[in-house]
Amino acid sequence: MLELTIVRHGETKGNQQMLYQGWTDTQLDRKGVQQAERLALRLRGEEFDRIYSSPLLRALRTATIINRFHGLEIIKVDNIKEIHFGEWENMSRIQLEELYPGYMKEWRSDWRNYAVPGGESLEIAYERINSWLDRVIRENRSGRFLIVSHAGAIRTMVSHLVGKGIESHWSYQISNCSVTVIKVFDGFPVMSLFNDISHLERD
Repeated sequence: MLELTIVRHGETKGNQQMLYQGWTDTQLDRKGVQQAERLALRLRGEEFDRIYSSPLLRALRTATIINRFHGLEIIKVDNIKEIHFGEWENMSRIQLEELYPGYMKEWRSDWRNYAVPGGESLEIAYERINSWLDRVIRENRSGRFLIVSHAGAIRTMVSHLVGKGIESHWSYQISNCSVTVIKVFDGFPVMSLFNDISHLERD
């Protein structure tokens, strides 16, 4: 059996401000570091064979904090970076409505294929992320892997493995430093835990 523990990075100021961060290299804020430390304590007893991380700082810092208890090489994977929002990066929806009036209507009309100038469409991101994920599953019938990534990227993984494909992308909430576990039995994925943040709710 192959077990994938998939976690989102800790909070950033951009998350607080509800910005489209995308590939922008933002750091964890103070709360984000605390979240990552709580997550690390939760996962310290797990025996991972590998740790994969997006190379973006917010994910890599989260992975590094978790790795204090494991001492593994962190494998940086470009394929599991967040969706690239191009000219929208570091902007809020309010700012976008001012700069690009009616942009949401245009995006909603073809949200799978609409690509922000300088960015990528969800369809392209879906293929980028899941081509890597499929290869990991194909090449490893057993093992316990930790994957540290981003909300949009994790949505694509979950919708691909246990959902209804890209059509179910928006059905999943992925919280900062949440834990999702997918077990793969002979190529058949089963989700045993989703978006769990109980470790962040304890006093």
